[in-house]
Amino acid sequence: KFWKTIKHEKPLNDMAALELFDECKSTLGIQKKIEIIVTDSVKSPAIFGYIKPQLLLPQHFLDTLNTDELKCVFLHELGHMKRHDIGVSWLVTFFQIIYWFNPIVWYAFHHLRADQEAACDAYVLSGLQQIRPTDYAQTIVSLLERFVQNRQLPSLAGIIENRSQIDRRISMILDYKRITLKKTLDSVLMLFI
Repeated sequence: KFWKTIKHEKPLNDMAALELFDECKSTLGIQKKIEIIVTDSVKSPAIFGYIKPQLLLPQHFLDTLNTDELKCVFLHELGHMKRHDIGVSWLVTFFQIIYWFNPIVWYAFHHLRADQEAACDAYVLSGLQQIRPTDYAQTIVSLLERFVQNRQLPSLAGIIENRSQIDRRISMILDYKRITLKKTLDSVLMLFI
């Protein structure tokens, strides 16, 4: 039903936003064609679909953000794509359908969604030297002030997934430290031990 609604929406035609989006795609090394759709069906930005992904933006979204904030949003949503979060969500939803009676599966799924957001934040911050963690955290806070959470669908991954986890995400973003080669080697050594 959600897909049928989105299918009839028109793509974005704002050239400045499209150029910024293409720049963000090339920064993350994404070659896949991704259409940007402006729709009333979402309350905050979200990437939709796994095979033919689309970036969904709420109506009047572009009017409320500056270029740096928009870049953070684009990078975050593209980070979900790069990390295959929607594919993982579909897999987990499959397990939820099979084990619908088990509250541990529901609990794990809830925490998986929150961890996907935190991991996506870390992915964006680790790959980009020009974005300061404080600017990125400020973008998330400003989105919270202006927008609300989307409904949870396995084919939808957004920047504002769960308001109760935002404090945790903000503190993780502000405490973010880039991963060094020494930390990576230490982690591999600990794994083998």
